[in-house]
Amino acid sequence: MKDLVLIIDGLNFIYRGLLAFGKSKPSDEELAAMTLEQREELENKLDYTIVFNFFRNLRSLIENFEPSKCFFILEGRPEFRKKLFPDYKKNRLVKEGSSQEKSKRNIMRQADLIYKLISLLPITMVRAAAYEADDVIYTLANDLKDEKVIIVSSDSDMIQIIQNLSAYDVRLFNPRLKEFIQSPEYVYLVWKSIAGDKSDNIPSVASAKKAELFAQDSSKLKEFLANEENRANFSLNKELIELKLVPADQLEFTEYKTDFNALFDEFFKLEFTSLVKEPYKEKFIQTFADNLI
Repeated sequence: MKDLVLIIDGLNFIYRGLLAFGKSKPSDEELAAMTLEQREELENKLDYTIVFNFFRNLRSLIENFEPSKCFFILEGRPEFRKKLFPDYKKNRLVKEGSSQEKSKRNIMRQADLIYKLISLLPITMVRAAAYEADDVIYTLANDLKDEKVIIVSSDSDMIQIIQNLSAYDVRLFNPRLKEFIQSPEYVYLVWKSIAGDKSDNIPSVASAKKAELFAQDSSKLKEFLANEENRANFSLNKELIELKLVPADQLEFTEYKTDFNALFDEFFKLEFTSLVKEPYKEKFIQTFADNLI
């Protein structure tokens, strides 16, 4: 019998915490009733809503799929892509002191705490310093393709994986839509190499509609790429977008040491009241203890 392996796109899953439930903020009426000292204390108190939402979402995910093994994938720095195209992901840079920079710093602060706390659960963190999480996910899925694999991510680039490994039981689950993603009829890599990717600052070679047409019709694609400029831009985009298999010696595995008591001590310090109360606490522990090995 095959094991079910869950591979979670780490930062992608953390960002879900911005959109989910969380500790409610005071209403305008409640703020008005506070003393100046109480307001200042509230403003100075660090926000851990993303951490709270993350562990609620994670428990639900494990309960839903009941995996035997779970990998949590961290980001590296893909310098080889930036060497190919210096503007790669340059649009994600934020101005120092801006509201966007403060928001990003807050997210990364909470992400660092999540990495620390997740090591107390039976989940293996994996990273490759010179590669993106997408590459690591592809590598693990390929290595484990003889098992049942579910990739958890809302990143459409993962479609490359289910297309490349279509002969195996490798599926893609979008946690935002809460559904499995079906592979399109066209070759995703060809389509995106033409359509480009605004989120990664990769320029388009043609419109998304034309890209789909070329990705479905090899003769039209050949005609389009007969143009030297189109071919050069397509080749560059393809090299940037195509997922890479990471050499085994560059994969870094962070082994866990399961300690529910230590984890709930941290939840208590963070004032995650609904998490530390029974029966939720017992339900949380049983979810991880009953499934993951």
